[in-house]
Amino acid sequence: MGGAEVVQLYIAPVSPPINRPPKELKAFGKIFVKPGAVETVDLDIDLIRATSFWDESREKWCSAAGVYKILVGNSSDAKFLEAELLVETTNYWLGL
Repeated sequence: MGGAEVVQLYIAPVSPPINRPPKELKAFGKIFVKPGAVETVDLDIDLIRATSFWDESREKWCSAAGVYKILVGNSSDAKFLEAELLVETTNYWLGL
C-alpha cells in the first residue's frame, strides 16, 4: 500500500547578529513510499537567501557571516539529520 512522508529542511543560525528564530523552514517536499522502499527527496535552496534577514537600517537583505546548521526531518520537533555550513563573508542584496 505505501504512504506519504513530508521532508522538511530548516536553517538554524548558530550565533546570529540579531534576534532570530532558533530555526527557519526553508524547503519541504512530499514523497510517496512503497513498503520497504527507500526514496530520495531533492530540496533545492539558495544559501544566500536561506541565511538572509531584512536589515532595516540598511534597507537591504543581509546574509550574515557565521555558522549555520542545516536540519532535515519530518516535523519541526523531529530528530534531525544535521550538517553545518559556513558563510564566510556578510553579503547585502536587494530584490527577490
